[in-house]
Amino acid sequence: MTFDQIVLGWCVAVPALIAGAVGVLAALLAPRLGTGRWQPALVAGLTGIGWWVAVVVGIVGRREGQWWPDEFWQFSLLGSLVAAVLLSGGVSQGTSSGTHCGDGFGGWTLVGLLAIATAWFALPAGEGWEDMLPLHRHWMGAVAVSGLLNAWAVERLARADAQPWLLWSVVAGLAGPLVLAAATYGALAEAALAAVAATTAFALLTLVPKFRIGWVVAFPAVFCIAPLTAAARFYSYEDRPWWLYAVACTIPAIVSLVDLPLRRRPRWLRVGVAAVVAGLLVGICIWQGLGVSQEESW
Repeated sequence: MTFDQIVLGWCVAVPALIAGAVGVLAALLAPRLGTGRWQPALVAGLTGIGWWVAVVVGIVGRREGQWWPDEFWQFSLLGSLVAAVLLSGGVSQGTSSGTHCGDGFGGWTLVGLLAIATAWFALPAGEGWEDMLPLHRHWMGAVAVSGLLNAWAVERLARADAQPWLLWSVVAGLAGPLVLAAATYGALAEAALAAVAATTAFALLTLVPKFRIGWVVAFPAVFCIAPLTAAARFYSYEDRPWWLYAVACTIPAIVSLVDLPLRRRPRWLRVGVAAVVAGLLVGICIWQGLGVSQEESW
């Protein structure tokens, strides 16, 4: 088996298959858990955890079973796990269908604290990184703001009946750091690829009404976007403009903002505009991320 086949197997096929199986299992399990108050939260929380497991299994399998993190960016996956447990489950708390966001479960204070904690774990420290310490001031805030904004964007889209397609904006959001990582560090790109594969599997499932609960995996997924982007910056020797990283960190939030004046318009128009905007933003990341070095850096 060639190197490319191993990468495609562990970083694409395995996460996608696990994510697909989790989505189907969640849909089958939901009716069997009754209609109690906690039923939607339980199913949604298990779905979010399933997404996280799919990504981690892909990363660990590619690393030949080495499960303990040994690089700084891998610890930021803890933020995605917490988002899977608390946010994926919490957003549907108190609803009967799990298709609209709830207002409880700690609210935006919880999201803000999680975003700050993720930023704490997402940046490198210790011997060998001393020359990069000036970047921490910018990136600590960038990672926290990105997590908060993107979580808000997903919540707003879900409230605006965008559950069937909002995960595609998250896929685009993960594609940005994937492009930047591909130009810098292979292991980081493989982790981003696993996240893209798992999220794409859920995005395809949510096109079917029976599997619509799968949209909640957007919460753990968006908490991967900024840490992956930050790691791509810290591993890079290229000088790229600061706004490129800002775009890569906030694609779901930008899509949600553009969708705001279209929320009473037909779904086909909203989906079309979101697809064009997301495609343009990912195209910018490809153009700048894989192009020649720029004079500005962050």
